[in-house]
Amino acid sequence: IYGATAGGTLTTCTLDAAGNKQMFLTEVYNSYLKKFKDYDYMISTIFGNDHAFLAYVDNLPGYDFLELGNENPNPLEKQFRPIDQYDITKFMTGYTDNIVHALYCATSMNPNLKIIHLLPPPPLKKPDTTIFKEILQPLLEEHGILRPSLRLKLYNSYCWILSKKLTEFGVKVLPPPPESFTKDGYKKMSFTDGLTHGNAKYGELCWRQIFKEI
Repeated sequence: IYGATAGGTLTTCTLDAAGNKQMFLTEVYNSYLKKFKDYDYMISTIFGNDHAFLAYVDNLPGYDFLELGNENPNPLEKQFRPIDQYDITKFMTGYTDNIVHALYCATSMNPNLKIIHLLPPPPLKKPDTTIFKEILQPLLEEHGILRPSLRLKLYNSYCWILSKKLTEFGVKVLPPPPESFTKDGYKKMSFTDGLTHGNAKYGELCWRQIFKEI
């Protein structure tokens, strides 16, 4: 499923009278999933870089937090306000659950379907060197770019939350190709196409990972 879903929805989630979750598909997504009834695999990048707003735009007062899923996180930067991990998780859920709900519905409609979800590439360490800022250009001009250390924490925490939720119902989660990022975890400039996307070389590495799974 191609990830051109920025700002859109594939599912809606409500609570019934007993407090149980009820999920509904959009008409377009429902018709799309029906096509997979005879397929063995679904390769997903849905809402692939929607998290980029979190990882780049410096539109909030300075803050810091301990990276989620990291047993030995870097210490907090004392000059910034500390934010509890609970609040970070709650904030990110709005981004991760769009993916979780969509793929959960896919498995419900097609129980034998094997789903592989590709995590988005990590952020660039120096995004100001990228000419093409994509749809974030106006926001970056207005607010500026988050410091690299916080952007990487947000990205890693997002991936940890999403991976944990998807694997609970059998989705195979693939991380970015290790050749595509630096020793300190940022995406290499040689694999980027604009601010948030990978280029053809990056895509080739991703397909190699996928072929190993299928």
